[in-house]
Amino acid sequence: LPVQGDAIEHIQTGHHLSYISIMQTIAGKIDQVLVQLFGGYGSLASYSIAILIPEQLKGFVKSTGGILLKRLSQHEDTETRLKATQRHFWIGIGLAAIGTLMYIGIAPLLIPLLFPAYADAVLPTIVYALGMIVMPTMVGLHYFNAHNRMKKLWTFYGLNSTLQIISTLVFIPLFGGWGAIWAKTVTRFISLPFGYPSKPKPTTTSK
Repeated sequence: LPVQGDAIEHIQTGHHLSYISIMQTIAGKIDQVLVQLFGGYGSLASYSIAILIPEQLKGFVKSTGGILLKRLSQHEDTETRLKATQRHFWIGIGLAAIGTLMYIGIAPLLIPLLFPAYADAVLPTIVYALGMIVMPTMVGLHYFNAHNRMKKLWTFYGLNSTLQIISTLVFIPLFGGWGAIWAKTVTRFISLPFGYPSKPKPTTTSK
């Protein structure tokens, strides 16, 4: 976090981030419980194979978050810095799209090679991989974190977690593993605009 500010502000920010982590953990894990409950362990195994490599790639990208947060925290929150961050956001979207296309291209060969018993997971993993395009939302989220934009963080994570939980509860009983894939993928794209780096709108005061 920025060096300016006192310990109380940092501790309060820590509490906010802890609550957000709880929300994200529930939203991120409930799908596997429901897939097993409604589809059995075979369905859970196929679903786990379909999301395995995209989740590993996403985890690798997220592991760079500490470096990104540190870099964003070292700069003042100026209009020039905001525009540079927005530019990095769009560059990230482009790179993520290229990486996603590369994975989609090799998935029909890679999945049967690594998991011969789950060749039917090729199409589900391709659909699930589309969600990797929105990974650069982490640029906006770390920007909000670095400059104490707690309201924007709560807006993003509140919307993302709520949509993911509701869509998971609705789609999985109807479509099993496919329901979980669509629930997560669609939620990520809907949440994308809320992770775009921006400043709060100035409040207008009446005379």
